[in-house]
Amino acid sequence: MCFEEIKFWERYNQVTIKQIENLLKEDKQTYLVDLHIHSDCSADGLQTVQEVIDRAVEKNFSIISITDHDSVAAYREVREIIKAYRLAGKSLPIIVTGIEFTVRYDEYGDMCHILKYGINPYNQILGSAIQRNKDAFWTRAHQQFERMKTNVALCYFASQYNINFSINEYKKYLENCKVSIPEYPSLIAYIYQKLAPYNIKLIEIVKQLEHDIEIDNCIERKKKRIYAVERFKKKYQGQLSNTEFPSRLLSPLLAPRGIDDDDYPNYPSSGSLSVRNYGQININELPNEGITVFAHPNGDKLQLMNNCLNIGGHLAALELNAANRHAHVKDIKDKSVELELFLTKGSDNHGLHYKAYEDMSFYEISKKELTFFLNELKKIYKS
Repeated sequence: MCFEEIKFWERYNQVTIKQIENLLKEDKQTYLVDLHIHSDCSADGLQTVQEVIDRAVEKNFSIISITDHDSVAAYREVREIIKAYRLAGKSLPIIVTGIEFTVRYDEYGDMCHILKYGINPYNQILGSAIQRNKDAFWTRAHQQFERMKTNVALCYFASQYNINFSINEYKKYLENCKVSIPEYPSLIAYIYQKLAPYNIKLIEIVKQLEHDIEIDNCIERKKKRIYAVERFKKKYQGQLSNTEFPSRLLSPLLAPRGIDDDDYPNYPSSGSLSVRNYGQININELPNEGITVFAHPNGDKLQLMNNCLNIGGHLAALELNAANRHAHVKDIKDKSVELELFLTKGSDNHGLHYKAYEDMSFYEISKKELTFFLNELKKIYKS
């Protein structure tokens, strides 16, 4: 760990506070703020750090935060990009340091995401939490490769075309990726790469899964699998006969959300690549560093926010997320008022092709809301 880097980001965060204070002195009633953006330093990010910042400049944001999944690697690049902008005499938004943690929360439905702001990317406690999740991702990857041995669709095509799915090969595959931790997008991309040369249609994969579902003796899991496949066929009807399709379409088939074989220990594995618990950070084990915000809370789980007030030091805010289809804005606002929390806003934008900024009014926050955020930042550095 570099002492100079630690001191740089300590100074940087203090300067950020001053910048926001000066911003609040301007004769403005609202500010454009996006506190949830992913770069390609995130396992599922599809835009470079440079592209994130350039786009924020183009959209006239006052403040942004890059909040990659379990990673602060983007901030190595942020430092250099800020320097380049200033040398060129160009202005750019205030960039608040941030991260999005993948967190185990059983009552919530398996996992949730927690945002942290005003962090020092080189903080040792934060780094330990990040490393714990990275180690857990490898534990999950080993479990997933074991499950591939019982995934009927993958086993069928492996037999037909002499395909070998190997975790050692996957590790080598990751060495050529910018993000070398094993996440769902990279695992699915690896599988897609192995299948692609054989021109397999999506519908062929679906049919293999349907054959297996027919003989699944676990009634509860069978119902969930039928629903997942039917929903997939309806949503991607136009892609089913294609041999070329986005690799991400394999994810809801091979790793259907909410179907984890560990939930059915008395039945044979269905080969689902969804693994809920693998040693990741628990909701009550979050580091205290930074402002703690519950990301895109589900509407039907808002009552659980009452139990989260002490996580990560303390819960400061709930997020209004432009991509959240699982909650009404009013319900989140009402819960924030009830619990005396403030609100943050974020796009959850992962790439340039995302239509995240069609309604820029979504990102407007008031002077009062920004002051709440500033005061939380100040508390961090007073403590």
